[in-house]
Parts: sequence; C-alpha cells; structure tokens
Amino acid sequence: MGTIHPDLMAFDWVRADDSVFVYTVSLELNELVLLASNGLSLASPTFSPNDQAVIVQYDGGAGLDLWYSRYDPETNTGIGGFELLVTDASLPNWRFEGRDQPTDVTVEHDQSVVPETYTLHQNYPNPFNASTVITFETAKWGDASLDIYNVLGQTVSSWSEVDVPPGKHTVTWDGRDDAGNPVASGVYIYRVTAGEQSESRKMVLVK
Repeated sequence: MGTIHPDLMAFDWVRADDSVFVYTVSLELNELVLLASNGLSLASPTFSPNDQAVIVQYDGGAGLDLWYSRYDPETNTGIGGFELLVTDASLPNWRFEGRDQPTDVTVEHDQSVVPETYTLHQNYPNPFNASTVITFETAKWGDASLDIYNVLGQTVSSWSEVDVPPGKHTVTWDGRDDAGNPVASGVYIYRVTAGEQSESRKMVLVK
C-alpha cells in the first residue's frame, strides 16, 4: 500500500505461463492501471516511501536487480518506463541498499514465537542518544509500517514492508531522517501500523 496515500495498492498478476503483469490501483479514483509486463521475471511491486515511484524485483538470470518507475499518486499513472535502481538486491530490503546516505532504520523479524495478539512495545532505550529499538509483535501475516513524527506532526522517517510474517519485529532507528540527516533533540512520536492495527507512543532523543 502507499505510505502517504493509503488508498494506493500495487500488485502483480502471474499467468500460467509465468509471465508477470504489474498493476497499480487507486481506490479513490476507482482505477486499475497496468504499469508493466515483461514476459517472465518482473514481480514484487511496492511503493517508495513518498509514493512517487514503484519498485519491482527482476531476475535477469544473473541475480536479482531492482527497477523503478516514477509514479504520480494523484493521477495513478506511471511516468516513463522502468529504470535500473540497484543491482544484486532484493525486496523487501531495497530501501537499505544502493543509497548515498546511510540507512536510518534496520529491521529484523523473529518467527520463532507467534504471539496471539498485536502488541506495540515502548522503545528502548528511552530517552536515547545514538539509536533506539522499536519492537512490535503480530499474530498474522500482513503489511506493516513505521512512521516517526516530530512534535509538529511532520514525518521525519518512515518504513514499510508488505507480507510481514507473524512474530516479533524489531526496528532500529538511528535518529536520522529519510534523507540521512541527523534530527534535532526533542520529543518524537512513532506509529506502527500492522494490518488493521495501529498504535502510537512517544520517545525522546537527547544529544
């Protein structure tokens, strides 16, 4: 689903001959759009954090590469064709590879224990200086996202992933925004959404 525009969805349709078609859907516009069909190996579409690109995984035979197409979320249209984003990378970790700036979050999934309900824990440590860990638990498969806001309600960092398995999930945030810039000391609010569940908590960054 789109991060900023939650009425957007991207999905692929695999035919019996293994050819793949990539579509986007706008629930607001009630419109289905075909972005690409490449024959065999284009799959796993997802939106960029600002919903202005669609990223897909491609297996060209020499390893997994990631391709992207610029996208207009207001009109549900692709802009131009798909271009190579980064080589030797795969979804869902495309955000953390091939970037000029260091990553602002890292994510780990633990499926050894499946909880009965969704739970969001308080980040630790809190207050924190260099980095902090946000932990949440999910009882079933589903999309998940983390958004971090400043006291003005502005988004400073975001992460999203499709088809997150049930289990314990830890997201480490190092106090940088999505552009890789350190943020100022102060109170921040983090919101985790998993499926239909959403919950927020406060945390304090001290430098």
